[in-house]
Amino acid sequence: MIDLLTGYEKCNEPNWDCYGAEPIRPELLNYARLMLAGMRDYFGVPDIAPGGDGSIGLEWPPNRPPFSMIILDFLSD
Repeated sequence: MIDLLTGYEKCNEPNWDCYGAEPIRPELLNYARLMLAGMRDYFGVPDIAPGGDGSIGLEWPPNRPPFSMIILDFLSD
């Protein structure tokens, strides 16, 4: 299986986006990987976006029955 989160490790430093973003912690990426492994076969490939607050967002587009949209936003303390 291809790791859809490859490359997001570069976001583990403060200000990774040059706009003051919080770092995305490695354990958060690992948790998102676990969630993807469990959901990808059923829902397909999500849109993925890092957040400036140190989060990772996973979004499955609308019209994937039985759901109209699924959004997961992972943020660690």
